[in-house]
Amino acid sequence: MASKTIQLIEMILVKYGKEDEIEEVIEELKNAELVKKNLKLKVKKSKKSKDSPKKPPTPYNLFCFKEGFSNSDLWKESKLNIKNDNFDEDYLEEIKQEFSEKQSIKPEKKKSATKGTSPYNMFVSSQTGSGLSFAEIGLAWKESKLNKKNDNFDADTLEAETQKYNEKKNNKK
Repeated sequence: MASKTIQLIEMILVKYGKEDEIEEVIEELKNAELVKKNLKLKVKKSKKSKDSPKKPPTPYNLFCFKEGFSNSDLWKESKLNIKNDNFDEDYLEEIKQEFSEKQSIKPEKKKSATKGTSPYNMFVSSQTGSGLSFAEIGLAWKESKLNKKNDNFDADTLEAETQKYNEKKNNKK
């Protein structure tokens, strides 16, 4: 949200039909020391629509897709590197096609039975009364099977905990 000072300046400029001069007015106000020197006008960035066309991947992006980011030393000799003598246009097209196919496949998302209740909140709820401090619960969360960012994550455990949480929640009503 814009600061109240900016909002006030905008309101006055709109009243006089000069809203396109806001940057000059702010600069003038700074020079006259009527506003803080660090007052900045935040320019709203337009949100890209989901339908806007994406830029095609660069040959280097395709190399990383195929070889992984950790193999960037191989880029110099890659058949995808346009600046390399080994460059192969047909191989580039093949990898583009593979990339496009991979991008078009969207994984199926399992819908949680609860709306708005995060796995973390369910985990904390299940640990409440266990005698653990909040800090200890936070540490236990890192290794929890409910934590999607953890290698131990188990979707079946999450589903079971979700069901237990919902039953517990519904019994309180």
